[in-house]
Amino acid sequence: MKNIFVLGALLLILQCGKISAANTDSNSVRLRIQGTKFFDGNGNKIKLHGIYSREEWLQSEQEVIHFKEWGINFVRFLLAFDRDYWKTVNNGKVDLKKRCILRDENIQKTKTKCQWLEKHKIYFIIEVPWKWYGIDQELEKPELLKEQCARMYKTLAENFAGFEYLAGFCMFSEIYIVPEDYKHYKDICTAIVDAVHEVDPGLIVSATGVRVSGPDSLVDETLIERPNVIYDFHYYDIKTFVAYRPWFGDMRYPGRIPHGYSCRSYYLDKELHETFIAPAISFSKRYNVPVWCGEFGAFNNAPDGSSDRWMRDVCRIFERNDIPWIIWTWKKDMNDVPASWKDLWQGKLDYNEVTINPHGGRFTDELPVQIDSWVRDGEIYYTLDGTEPDKHSKLYEGPFSINKTTTVKAVLIRKDMGRCPVDTTVFEFGGLKPPVMSAKVSAGLRYAVYNTAGEKVEELKYDKAEKIGISRGVGDIHLKKSDGKTIVYDGLIDISKAGRYFFYPISYGAYEIYIDDTLVNKHFAVKLDYARTTPGIITLEAGLHRLKIIYSKPEGLENGFELKLQRDAVSVEPPCRVEEEMLFHTDNP
Repeated sequence: MKNIFVLGALLLILQCGKISAANTDSNSVRLRIQGTKFFDGNGNKIKLHGIYSREEWLQSEQEVIHFKEWGINFVRFLLAFDRDYWKTVNNGKVDLKKRCILRDENIQKTKTKCQWLEKHKIYFIIEVPWKWYGIDQELEKPELLKEQCARMYKTLAENFAGFEYLAGFCMFSEIYIVPEDYKHYKDICTAIVDAVHEVDPGLIVSATGVRVSGPDSLVDETLIERPNVIYDFHYYDIKTFVAYRPWFGDMRYPGRIPHGYSCRSYYLDKELHETFIAPAISFSKRYNVPVWCGEFGAFNNAPDGSSDRWMRDVCRIFERNDIPWIIWTWKKDMNDVPASWKDLWQGKLDYNEVTINPHGGRFTDELPVQIDSWVRDGEIYYTLDGTEPDKHSKLYEGPFSINKTTTVKAVLIRKDMGRCPVDTTVFEFGGLKPPVMSAKVSAGLRYAVYNTAGEKVEELKYDKAEKIGISRGVGDIHLKKSDGKTIVYDGLIDISKAGRYFFYPISYGAYEIYIDDTLVNKHFAVKLDYARTTPGIITLEAGLHRLKIIYSKPEGLENGFELKLQRDAVSVEPPCRVEEEMLFHTDNP
């Protein structure tokens, strides 16, 4: 009997040893934070370079294999959507008592895909799409919501226990909280953290900023005073360049870029990026907490490699400040990605790169040009005749001006370095010339209305400018209501001074804008609860140019189309007003 007891004790000790070893192995994998930095379980500092994905986007394990091949080691993974939430839990009726209910179907869908990430040793953090689980950003009945959110996240933590590469969970991505609700927001987030840590204190919980997650939205009042909390911001500045997929025209980076419908523009370059991102870095240093960029990217078809330059510059700022980052993909069925993204994921950032600033384009005014580099040692040489620069070329000592079509090339030359990359761009001068027109001109625009079958339902008419809502004080064109129809405006616009012009339309429907038959801007109608603004750029010579606007709006969308103009200049002038005397029509254009 004694021998049996000893044998049993030995087996128990061995078993405990196995459990202890398993826990140690698990801990060697678990992502950890210390101060503002991220580490693996062995204490090695880790750089997290990732991609955003949704459960319904990730269709096969092969895609995860691609992630690994591309250099991705971190995925922001969205819990399975529950688009029919209220239909499922309450027969289509909103009931605040039934918020934050997780269906097992959604949990199991997500776990299946997370097992692929786990198998291929990719860290992931799970985001809960709060809007889809009955939560509104007004935080109605905050005490009740705090209990509901805590229960939901505790359920998630329990269901995902055992995933070694699970970093943790994200809270309230891209929410807008008004200042009077900051306290409620902090209380709810703190309750979520406590609920997750009740299940597993080692899990990380990510809090987001209160103003749609921008770098400036990490406010002091919402600091979560708990361990293992990180802070998420998103970066899409300037939004018209990166987020709304505008018709670009000649929109380049670095350079002056129009910003939304405010009729404002910014000179966007690496210095402005650093200014925009600085509040998040400052928050991190002030409280010794880690921040990470949960979404960023410039994925539009900007000319001359502008999107790639934007992404490289932003990544360099993140890397220098030890900020993990996630590329937002925009795509649901990617089998491959641009080589430039793979370079970023693999940490291939060439700090010897120089950038000509602005990066080319078409202009009419004399233009100052500067050349930027990421390193301070070494010298920059450049040419203005298209030849390759070397140490015998012009030494860059400061901004220079050009006023004619020129090819600029620049290179950084450093001691004991191989040849650094050459940057090349072309500046063109002269804009679209006005067409030859008859002298017979009268004030107003003409328009015709068509139905969905393309049949004209209203004859061509001539309207005085004031009848279509053109205001001297505001500088807008307000087009007629056209629910379920298409309205075509055709007239002339008086460009009194040559230059690059920013067109700022805003619309709930579809539109196309032409100047002298050149497409300046377009937008496809989408059923949204807000209007989209998609700025466009065109360079024009002075004179009368033909303006054509084709506007259509599906049934059920809000009414309205408006247009503002601004002339680009070295020192940006006040917005050019679209005034009555600027618009004409002619019988023989």
